[in-house]
Amino acid sequence: MIAIILTIYSFIPQTELKAPEQIAFDYFIENTFDVKYVDNGKAFFSGLSESKASISGPFQDCFKSDDSFKDFFYNEKAESVSQQRIDFTETKRFRKSCKVKKKGLNVEVYRAVDRDGFAYVYLKVYKMQHFVDHYLYKVSLSDLEVVDTCSQSEII
Repeated sequence: MIAIILTIYSFIPQTELKAPEQIAFDYFIENTFDVKYVDNGKAFFSGLSESKASISGPFQDCFKSDDSFKDFFYNEKAESVSQQRIDFTETKRFRKSCKVKKKGLNVEVYRAVDRDGFAYVYLKVYKMQHFVDHYLYKVSLSDLEVVDTCSQSEII
C-alpha cells in the first residue's frame, strides 16, 4: 500500500519555490540587462551567489516610503553564508565564468537579507576601471516577486 502511494506521489509535479536571489536575478535579466547594457559587450556571471548576505551598497536613500529602511540599512551587518546556485541560460552576450573579466561586464549577486516579509537582494554590475552599478531588489516573500527596486551608479 505504501509503495502504491509513493509511486503515485512521484508522478505529481513538485513545485519548487524560487529563492529570492533567483527572483531578483531573473528580474534583472528580463527588465534591465538588454535595455541598459546593450552597448557594453559581453557580461560574465559565475552562476553562484556571493558567499555573503549583504545590502552594503550605496542604498541609504532607497525605499523612502519605508520609514524604517534607513535604520535597517545602517544596522545591517554582512554575514558569511553558503553560496546559492542561480540558474541562467548562456547567450552570446551573457556567459558563465568564475573569473573576473577585465574586458566585459561582471555580475555579482549577494545572498538575500530578510526583513518583515521581504528579502533584499543586492546585485552588482561592473566593468573594471570604468563603473559599478548597484541594484537592490525588494522581493515579497509571500508573493515571490520583486515589488520595488533601487539603483545607484558610480564611476571608478
